[in-house]
Amino acid sequence: MLKHTAHKLSTLAVASAMVLATPASALAAHLNIPTMPVFQTDMRAMFERFEFTQPTNFGSFEINQNFSFNSPSVVQERTITLDQLGLLQLAAHDLFDVDRTTEVDRENGKLDLSTLLDHGKRNIAIGGEHRNRENVFMFSVAKRYGSTYLTYLSYGMTPSQARNVLTAQYHSDLRGAYSAAFGESMPIARKGNATMTENLALRTIHDFIPGQIVVRGRLTTPVDRSLAGTTLTKRELSAKSEVLDGIINPLFRNLRLPMPNGQIVTIDLLERDESFGEQFNTTQSFGYFMSELEDGSYDRNDKVMVHIRNLFAKGLNI
Repeated sequence: MLKHTAHKLSTLAVASAMVLATPASALAAHLNIPTMPVFQTDMRAMFERFEFTQPTNFGSFEINQNFSFNSPSVVQERTITLDQLGLLQLAAHDLFDVDRTTEVDRENGKLDLSTLLDHGKRNIAIGGEHRNRENVFMFSVAKRYGSTYLTYLSYGMTPSQARNVLTAQYHSDLRGAYSAAFGESMPIARKGNATMTENLALRTIHDFIPGQIVVRGRLTTPVDRSLAGTTLTKRELSAKSEVLDGIINPLFRNLRLPMPNGQIVTIDLLERDESFGEQFNTTQSFGYFMSELEDGSYDRNDKVMVHIRNLFAKGLNI
C-alpha cells in the first residue's frame, strides 16, 4: 500500500513538473481549453486555476513550490464543559416545569431565574427547586448563583436589585453556553409563548450528559447520591461533556432520582423524553430531533435548532 501510494505521489509530482514546463498553447490544446490571454501569464497561476476532475485519496491539493498535500478536514466532535451543561439544564428548568399527571406547566417560559429564586428564601442557598439537585454539575451552577444572590443582599441591595443584577449575569453566561452547545449566537429577545415542541427540542441536551465524571480524583456518576451537597471545583466543571451524537448515555436508561418527599424513583430518561412528545402531541418526535444530531452538531436549519432558537428568543423577553 505504501509503495503504491509513493508511486502515485511520484507520478503526480513528475506530471505536475511537466505541466509547469509545457508551453501555454500546447497545454491548452491538450486539455481542450480555448487559448486566452490568461495563458500568457505565469504558468503556475494557470495551473492553480485548473480543477482536477479525477477522484483522489490525497485530500485537498495545493500548488506551491514544494507540492504539498493537505489531509482531508476532520469533523470535530462537539462537546461542552460541565459548567456550560449545568447552566443549560438550569435554563431548561427555568423555562419549564411540567406536571406529567395534570399537564400543568408550573413555570412561565422565561429565563428569569424563577427556578432558583421563587422557591422559598431558605432554598436559594441550595439551588432553588429540587430538580436543580438532580446532578452534581447542575447543582454546582445553581448553588453558585444562589450564593451570589445572597451576597448581593448582604451588600445592601434590595431583592429586586439583586435579582436584576444576577439575571443580567445569568444571561451573559448563557450566551457562552448557548454558543458552545448550538454553534451560533444567542438570539435577540422577542415576544411569544413557549411551546411543548420547544420543550421537547431542548430536552436533546440530555445527549451531552456524561455517564462518568471525576470528582475529587474519584471516577463516579453525576447522579451519585453520595455527592449530595457537593459542589464541583472550577477545574472539575471545566471537564468535557459527552460527545454529541444523537444517543443518550445508557446509564440514564435506569436512573434513580430522589424526590422532595424522600422517595427514590427509577426512570428511563430516553423513555421519558420520547413519551413527552407523544403525550403533548408535539410537531416532531424526540426520535426525530435526536436523529438530526447524529452528525454531531446542531445545524442551523435542523428543526430541533429552529425550535431551540425560538424558545430562547421568547425566554429572554422578560
